Amino acid sequence: MYRIQYLFPCLSLLLISSISFAASLALTNIDEDALQKLTGDFSANFAHTTVSGASTLGNVFSFEVGLIGGMTNTPHIHDLVLQADPNSDVKRLPDLALVGLFSIPLGFTAEVGLVPKVGSSDFKFNTFSLAGKWTPTEGFLDWPFSAAVRASFTRSAAEFNNTANNVAATYKFTDTQTALTLLASKNLGLVEPYFGVGMVSATGDLSASGNLVFNPAYNSSGQAKVSRSGTQWLLGGELKLLVCKMGLEYSNLFATSRYVAKLSFFF
Repeated sequence: MYRIQYLFPCLSLLLISSISFAASLALTNIDEDALQKLTGDFSANFAHTTVSGASTLGNVFSFEVGLIGGMTNTPHIHDLVLQADPNSDVKRLPDLALVGLFSIPLGFTAEVGLVPKVGSSDFKFNTFSLAGKWTPTEGFLDWPFSAAVRASFTRSAAEFNNTANNVAATYKFTDTQTALTLLASKNLGLVEPYFGVGMVSATGDLSASGNLVFNPAYNSSGQAKVSRSGTQWLLGGELKLLVCKMGLEYSNLFATSRYVAKLSFFF
């Protein structure tokens, strides 16, 4: 039986890793190109996923709950931070979330991802994602594999403190995404490999206080917003054992790689 108390040690590890990440995240002289890069790496990390294929949960009114966790490469953020501090190392960002899925008749599945606001006065973050998936191959199309389309919305926020140009700075970053993804998978009994490709639109909003956080030629108000869009592709698989599932997924968005694992229970 899934026990929610197992989540707290995982959240603690995530928090420690994230605070370590944020401690090195001194952003200075930010212009539009830098904010585009920041948005790209964070969007790849926050992108909605339940590490699931195209099929539904199999039975009418079935549900699944579990944890996903992994690591996202952040090469573009790393390059930005090196400009302020050559000794910084922010090449990767950890992530962890609660996920839930609920399948209903006619091939529809609702998906949700959640990280409640956690952290301290120096660093806090939260994320919420919601998606709807339709699998027409379950009831309408007689294909030898499962195919689905998924629409998702994600909103994430992070607040943290750091020192930029020897002046204390407070940063607030919000990332909002919408995505439309096509999924294909093949149920082989215990294993279901899957592949997906989609379009993602993301908006990054950064506000900051502190000397020269933004490039004066770009922004003097202390707040700026950018939008970008791109193609995401992903490859993964699920292992199904009685009421337990384990999964692995690789995805690529905005030239950034993300690796995610899942442990869940379905009923």
